[in-house]
Amino acid sequence: MKGIQKLRSKLFKSALKKELLYKRFTRKSLSLEEAQSVGILFDATNPEMRQTVLNFARRLKNQDKKVRLLGYIHTNQKEDNPTFPHFKKKEVDFSFRPKTETAKEFLSRNFDLLINLSPKNLPWLDYLAALSPAKFRVGQVSENTAAYDLMIETRQPGNLEHFIRQMEYFLNKMATHYEPVPA
Repeated sequence: MKGIQKLRSKLFKSALKKELLYKRFTRKSLSLEEAQSVGILFDATNPEMRQTVLNFARRLKNQDKKVRLLGYIHTNQKEDNPTFPHFKKKEVDFSFRPKTETAKEFLSRNFDLLINLSPKNLPWLDYLAALSPAKFRVGQVSENTAAYDLMIETRQPGNLEHFIRQMEYFLNKMATHYEPVPA
């Protein structure tokens, strides 16, 4: 089984590298305050983590930001069919690439800020982040360095609320404030 996973991983890296060769994006660091549109990728399998992400998205919307969600659900059961855009395990190909119209539509959006809130490194979410034309992309530390402009490693891995607080802290520190230089 490990041999198949290695093959899939190798195919994933090769496909991503090939697709990135033909893409040119304009990247720009910006603060959370400056961002007008925010795309959020997340693992929606766990209901508690899903609720944490939905609460965060609601907070951003209350700040007059345009927020777009895309969740991944690691199940193929029909009863787990949330109201937000999502894709499921069966919609990821052998090379770990999501193959849905929902994912393509998400990739067509030019967000100011893209955030991956998955506590685990999921290659299909890294794939979407890497190919996103978003101006600034943030996520957990990942071996897929092409996927993010800012990677955050926390002392409490797996704690989504802690990651969100840390991410907000760092993004708010990136705010550009100009002060006159004394003569």
